[in-house]
Amino acid sequence: MNSSQHSKIIRASLIIAILASFAVGVLNGIKVREKIRHLQSGLREQTVARLQAEAEVTRARRDLQATVASLNQTKITLQAVAAEKESALASAASQAKRADQLEKDLSTVRREGDEARAELARYRSGGMQPEQIVRAAELIRKLQSELGVAQTENKALQIQVKDLAEQIPVAGRVVKLPPGLDGKVLVSDQKWQFVVLDAGENQGVLKRGELLVNRGGKLVAKVMVTRVEQDRCVATVMPGWGLGAIAEGDRAIPAHPGS
Repeated sequence: MNSSQHSKIIRASLIIAILASFAVGVLNGIKVREKIRHLQSGLREQTVARLQAEAEVTRARRDLQATVASLNQTKITLQAVAAEKESALASAASQAKRADQLEKDLSTVRREGDEARAELARYRSGGMQPEQIVRAAELIRKLQSELGVAQTENKALQIQVKDLAEQIPVAGRVVKLPPGLDGKVLVSDQKWQFVVLDAGENQGVLKRGELLVNRGGKLVAKVMVTRVEQDRCVATVMPGWGLGAIAEGDRAIPAHPGS
């Protein structure tokens, strides 16, 4: 082999090596571009997922704020109901006391009227003068007028006492509730012995209806509805029925379900 042939072989080898290197570079470039596309696709998916997660967090934060606001409003409602109950009890006691006093006054007026009529009869039988009879008659009319006013006021006070008494739960009065009613305790106030349930007028809850509060099938307390709203109600623990502390999430079913 001469030098010319040897040079040709060397050049051919170099060309082949260059072509092979170029082919390897092209393949590597294709693989790199493919990896870049995969990375870009993964980045887009991660970006979408991150945006969705941020939206979920924003919605959860709004829901939490709404729940806190609802709980604050419920606590205000509980305090208002407690104040109304105390005011109703005090007013009922005051009206009952005034009614008793009016009854005593009525008895006094009747007695004085009877005494005046008896005295007038005695005067007539004893030959009273006309002016004396007139004065006696005026006294009787005055006493009768006072008696009528006292009777009217007493009747009005009795009506007010009755209305106030109807605002207070009465033992023995059964109010039947829907048999399928199942409420959940939203708020429990141990100090005032009140609870707020997530069932109201739309679910068939009635004022003075009695509910059994249970936890895991175990009776916790018996409560009576004192205030009904559209989708919630306020109930108070009945005397002697506070078997345990009522907690949020406890269930409540009718004590006297209807047929």
